[in-house]
Amino acid sequence: MSLRLQQERDAAERKAWDSLGRYKFLMFGYWAAIWVHLNHLIEDRAENPFRDLVKAARIAAAYKLGRKLSRETLGTQDASSPKTEPGTPEATKK
Repeated sequence: MSLRLQQERDAAERKAWDSLGRYKFLMFGYWAAIWVHLNHLIEDRAENPFRDLVKAARIAAAYKLGRKLSRETLGTQDASSPKTEPGTPEATKK
């Protein structure tokens, strides 16, 4: 089962990049979401292949909107601060 899920995840990534390359933004979002969902189902999770694209989009949006970039905007943290997922009890205590 895991091998099939990995194959499906790989296919979703290919389809996402192909969609983005053809200016099919809705289909890119669809396949990227499928990739994320399948990645959560697999024990051996892969790093999100769209992470750098998201960072670039955050930088571009901040530039266009005249906002300052923060570590939170870029999704980076200090080495001293623990990494928490949004919605977890640790993240909601702040």
